[in-house]
Amino acid sequence: MHQSKLVVILKSLDKNELNRLHRFLEHPYFAQIKQKQKALELLRYLLPFHPQFDQPALEKSQVYTQIFDKKDYSASKLDKLVNRLLQAVKLFVAWEELRLDERSGEWQLWQARYFRRKNLGIAFQQTIQQARRWRERATRRGQDFYLLEYQLEREAAEFNSLFNQRKEDLNLPQTIEQLDIFYLTAKLEYACSLLAQRKHHIALPGTENEFADIEQMIERRPNLRVPIVEVYYRAFLLLRRGGQEADYLQLLEALRANEHQIPLPQVLAIEAICRSHCIHKYNEGHQQYLGYAFALYKQQLESGHLYYEGGLLAGTFRNVIQIGLKLKDFAWVWQFMEDHQDRLVGTETPEAVYRFNLANYYFAKQDYDLALQHLELDIQDTYYKIAARRLELKIYYEQQSPILDNRIAAFKTFIFRISKKLLSNLARRGNNNFINLLRQVNSTRTLRNTPRIEKLTEKIKRLGAIVEREWLLEKLGELK
Repeated sequence: MHQSKLVVILKSLDKNELNRLHRFLEHPYFAQIKQKQKALELLRYLLPFHPQFDQPALEKSQVYTQIFDKKDYSASKLDKLVNRLLQAVKLFVAWEELRLDERSGEWQLWQARYFRRKNLGIAFQQTIQQARRWRERATRRGQDFYLLEYQLEREAAEFNSLFNQRKEDLNLPQTIEQLDIFYLTAKLEYACSLLAQRKHHIALPGTENEFADIEQMIERRPNLRVPIVEVYYRAFLLLRRGGQEADYLQLLEALRANEHQIPLPQVLAIEAICRSHCIHKYNEGHQQYLGYAFALYKQQLESGHLYYEGGLLAGTFRNVIQIGLKLKDFAWVWQFMEDHQDRLVGTETPEAVYRFNLANYYFAKQDYDLALQHLELDIQDTYYKIAARRLELKIYYEQQSPILDNRIAAFKTFIFRISKKLLSNLARRGNNNFINLLRQVNSTRTLRNTPRIEKLTEKIKRLGAIVEREWLLEKLGELK
């Protein structure tokens, strides 16, 4: 039974949920379940093995003996009992989800459907009005909100169609409008995700006019531009048009004006689109976008949007520091590192991650000896292990160290040894290109050799896979 559907679901429940499940199945309502007592016995037998459910006592033959107390083992008999308990557990899971939606209007929707089918007009109208009052008090409105709005209006239309003999007001205009708003919120969100994927070179099919309906509906019907539609439409235009600066600023303005009316997951998704756009445009050579990205990170820190369960992901910590150092805002970066040193999550070695970023900080300040002191090459995380070795090479280059060539060769060997198991092809090519180009930049043949420098510069700009591109270009510029 270790991998049965029943056990998989039970594993997902915490202790409080298991207690509620037990009380749920003890309720007299479930008296009609065949072999209810045996199903409860099976549940009680399984509960002590939570959460691993990997003990030998869960072998089918042993479970059968405990429940049926017979030696004549019958796999089909046990399977039927397991299936009955599984169906009851599924009913409990559905109840748990509905219970969570008690204050969102979902309950009223199900009640309204029941009252409509039973021809209880007064109860139906009261329930619909109660649901609408619940919805009016909602501050953040996204896909789920507008789906429920449409479903409520549809129930009203169904009711009026059945019981309004004169057919004067069937609630159809309101139903159609809520359907259109839900359609736009859903399609815009999915369209932005799709366009963002394509922007990152994921080959997904599409046609030139695949989103023409979105633009036509929004431009022709301003009443549909509720806050979440307005913000996602701005994000859609940013991704669709290739990212003009005016489009980015209009998106950011719309987000800040409406974010208190949009569910937090969607706010975070839009902010991620903004960050990705800024970094992409900066990599294309638009320097002002580095400042935009830094300002966005600062706003997210202030709002709390960068934090995950109270902590800061190690990757986010690194990204903020890298941008701050590029902008030479050393005082702010230092304070940021101090404030978040003990709040790093998403890594098994937070202290090593902190020391690596501290080494980067000192490198940016051109204090190369201190940078080397804080550099740990034996860090376990593969990304930081490689990044630390690249930083070591950059430090030795800046110091004009005689051991640079040896360290470059050692790094190349290191990349070769780990590449097959731990590196993607893109990461392997990017690091190998860095190694080969650093050797050429460091060559005495490059110093004040303008044709060679220009040729290397064009090569670095043209290469699709290369790490430390910006630093290599900077070093080449210093050699002219």
